[in-house]
Amino acid sequence: MKNIIGIIRRFIPKGSGLGNIELSGICKIQNWMNTYPRKILGGDKLLEASCKQMGTIFKISAFWEVAT
Repeated sequence: MKNIIGIIRRFIPKGSGLGNIELSGICKIQNWMNTYPRKILGGDKLLEASCKQMGTIFKISAFWEVAT
């Protein structure tokens, strides 16, 4: 959990409320976190690892088109 908070703090300084951030900004942070390669996942991105586990094919470009 500390790692996740640390990642969020890269974008939102401590003491800043989420209420001051636009939804598009939050979506950009979410997209970055979900598509960042993770050592614990063998270099896979969280979304890729999740889809592999569920047995579905995943395309990053399709996600970006939907989320942005």
